[in-house]
Amino acid sequence: MQADFLLLFSRFTWVFFVLGGIFSMLWFVERLSTVFSEEMKEWIKFIAYFGFPVGIVILGVTAINLIAPYLIPPETGVQTGWDVTILGFVLGATVCLRPIKDFKWAALFSLGAGCLSMIFIWLIFAPTSVSPALIGIVLGFMFVTYVSLKFIEDLWVLLGNVLTSPPIAIGLGGLAIVQGILLLFATSLKALFGL
Repeated sequence: MQADFLLLFSRFTWVFFVLGGIFSMLWFVERLSTVFSEEMKEWIKFIAYFGFPVGIVILGVTAINLIAPYLIPPETGVQTGWDVTILGFVLGATVCLRPIKDFKWAALFSLGAGCLSMIFIWLIFAPTSVSPALIGIVLGFMFVTYVSLKFIEDLWVLLGNVLTSPPIAIGLGGLAIVQGILLLFATSLKALFGL
């Protein structure tokens, strides 16, 4: 049963690669669309945000392709070469990182951590009233959480800026579309170039 489910996803890797390539190129098209109209730019940007779930699916399918040789018999003809795996991980990360890059999640996580720490302190120590020490502890915990998460968020933004820059987005998107079409015909870039 599990092997059938994995085989189904693995067989449709080409679809996800073509979709990921299109969504990767949409960010470049969004930059060009400002020449034509601002409304067109907003529509393309809205459509491009649907690349986030596509990127998650691409990462999942790539992980399935990575473990597929150990779970699926080799006579099924599943394409699981290193070129498919590397391109899948890079494409999935690229398509996921662009929408995340615009979302400031460190502040929300630190607010949530501060609220959870306040609830935790309240449940453990059961203070009868809110004291300045309790407020100081919660604010200190929120600050430490925010600073550490802000560093991680900045790294994500940097990686997102690099991977979604126009030359890389166009190249990666075109490569993913070509790889998807080749996977449809049961070959890959690796086999095409004889690597």
